[in-house]
Amino acid sequence: MKRIYSLLFSLLLSALTFAQTASFTEGYYQSSKEYKANDLRPSGELLSATTTDLVFKYGYNKVYYVSNKIWGFRDKEGKDYKSIDGKFYEIINAKKLFIFRLIEKNETSYRVSDGASGYPLEMTPDNVLILLSDYASLTNEYKALSGKDKKAKALEFIARYNESQPSGDLKANK
Repeated sequence: MKRIYSLLFSLLLSALTFAQTASFTEGYYQSSKEYKANDLRPSGELLSATTTDLVFKYGYNKVYYVSNKIWGFRDKEGKDYKSIDGKFYEIINAKKLFIFRLIEKNETSYRVSDGASGYPLEMTPDNVLILLSDYASLTNEYKALSGKDKKAKALEFIARYNESQPSGDLKANK
């Protein structure tokens, strides 16, 4: 009988451990330093993220955070977002050069920054060239493209740059 109880207890403990690792904690990051350290501030259940507020349900209360006063947040699916100009961009690549994506009204726009604490620039050919500048062969290959190809292949070149670099931040490529 002791063996059965021990076995059941072990199975229950395993199931609880799996459930904890399978779910993501929602919360926010006050700064890029917290993001790099994966120091998420748990805040309850995320209700909404708008241009002005980040709203969590904590117990029976709603807790509001001003969007432009925080660095970013994590949703229940484990996706991280950064606050940029009052909008939340999803972090789709978190290596040396970060890539942020915003899908709004069926349009997708991208920003790119040098690390988590870098200023997120619009993904234009000129900005991509600036960020690739310490990798000469990749920069020259990108410069040789036509204007239309530079726009179309900007994400590809950022990804290639990141693959060649040791990761400067804790977060892995998403």
